Amino acid sequence: LSTMTSKPFRHLSTPNFSLLNLLRDQGYDLYQILSADHTFAGERAAYGGGQTLYFDSSVSARFGVNDDSVIFEGLEHVPAFAGRPTLLHFHLMSVHFAGVKHAAFRHWSPWFVRQDFASLINSRRDLVALRNNYDNGVLEADDTIRRLFDVLEQKGYLDDSIVVILADHGEGLGDRDPGPAGLGHVHSLHQEFIRIPLLFYDRGDAPYSNLAFATQLDVAPTVLDQLGLVVPPHFEGRSLMQP
Repeated sequence: LSTMTSKPFRHLSTPNFSLLNLLRDQGYDLYQILSADHTFAGERAAYGGGQTLYFDSSVSARFGVNDDSVIFEGLEHVPAFAGRPTLLHFHLMSVHFAGVKHAAFRHWSPWFVRQDFASLINSRRDLVALRNNYDNGVLEADDTIRRLFDVLEQKGYLDDSIVVILADHGEGLGDRDPGPAGLGHVHSLHQEFIRIPLLFYDRGDAPYSNLAFATQLDVAPTVLDQLGLVVPPHFEGRSLMQP
């Protein structure tokens, strides 16, 4: 939600005016295709309405709640590009400890971790499995992103497009503290909790310049700046296209 609204968590309300709202007002088709059930903690309501398609695991007919295969089920409902400006928003779960790890990506063993928050807190007895589970999830996320690029290219959505790839949080794996405070992503501000990847797939001459210290709040202003649209003054991030 902070990525879409360019606001920190403490400034969010429902509904906030977001990148989704702004591009819808500009005539964009909006496709939100999300792994997991986003009715959790009011997220679905906070996204607002008016999407061309909203599809998450709660409406999947074929896959479990944290299975990233749902992304490709949702993409079956997205037509080939026909000239209308479009925003597609995807959310993956495979790196999360509760995310489904398919057999092809169980590269490191032992990897089994019970799929609930209590097991994360109590898993200090088996941190090796927790870390292997995480690394296997990175492999699966990488492959999911590769397959996403393939499908988007086949449907014609990659031409003249901006693709942003980022995480919503880091993850503690017990490196500093094997107890609950050293696991997950809500207990600490150490680098492994807060440092995330942020990748832009764009034309080669795009003048990204302010990359030494960027945050999720900067994503929406950057996209709008690159599209030549006005950044709302209440967005709290800044465009990474600027000095």
